Amino acid sequence: MGRVAVTLAAIFLSATAAAAQESPQQESPQQESPQHTQPKTTSTNEIEVLVPRRLEKKELTGEISNLYEWRLFQETVPRYFEPLCPRVTGVEDKVARMVEMRLRAVADYVGLDEAKADCSPNAFVIVLDEPTKMFDRLIAKRPGLLGDYRTRDLHVRAIRGALKAGKPLVAWNQIDVRNIDGPMIQDIDGPPTLRTPSSSRLRTAGFQAKSFSVVVFDKKQLADVEAVQMADIAALHLLASPRRYADLDSVTTPTMLTLFRNGPRKSPREMTDFDRAYLKGIYAMRENDWSSRVNRSVLAAYQAQCIEEGVPCPQGPVPAGK
Repeated sequence: MGRVAVTLAAIFLSATAAAAQESPQQESPQQESPQHTQPKTTSTNEIEVLVPRRLEKKELTGEISNLYEWRLFQETVPRYFEPLCPRVTGVEDKVARMVEMRLRAVADYVGLDEAKADCSPNAFVIVLDEPTKMFDRLIAKRPGLLGDYRTRDLHVRAIRGALKAGKPLVAWNQIDVRNIDGPMIQDIDGPPTLRTPSSSRLRTAGFQAKSFSVVVFDKKQLADVEAVQMADIAALHLLASPRRYADLDSVTTPTMLTLFRNGPRKSPREMTDFDRAYLKGIYAMRENDWSSRVNRSVLAAYQAQCIEEGVPCPQGPVPAGK
């Protein structure tokens, strides 16, 4: 396997340096203290990348179905259309700024416009020492983090239940339905309606946009997790919609989504080819494309990676992304 050294700033900004490490990390001879609960900031400026085995088409589409939310054939995929403005709290300031920088780099990689320096946060990463106890205090102080229950994709009871069950992270989104041809028409007592002169057999007049997203981590379960790992798994939940009850035990494809299954030392140190292709694929789609086009777009993004990085491509033709 070829080895390439890349800097943190170049990971998502350079096509050559974007190949993710997909082999397990080696155990360090010096063990970390069991009391260590802050994401580590070491080894993030220089990363060795191993060129991984390329996945076959069937493997790739199978993991898309297993790991990401299923949607009806004619539904659209919720995602960001405005610049991502991340805010990280609950960790040391140095770690928070590093995670925010990484999230901005991922947003740039998928094609979102750069947020202004004084932007209003719309992507929150919150680390809690005692999630079950602290969650209610958090939302009492910051009710805006929950948003409108009618457009939030997870009920507050489900959030509390996941935290009580000891989930390492819980994520939710505020999702707006927008009209491709203009503003929504909202009646006082009725649901939003769309009026549009356009029609298509391939896309709809409305689409789903994330207005803000929240990821809450259990600080105790971040022991030995590096800042880049924390940022990358958060980015997958902020920018996409992983299945909350996915069968992670059956996943064989290298992905950052298995970080808490395998532990940080045996997990990729950054987003894998699969992770990057999924994000790149869904953000390459038109805002109102049906979800039935996801596999095609992700496969095209994955194919583009191996061509750019000069490694063997998956067997069989891959259709165009659009």
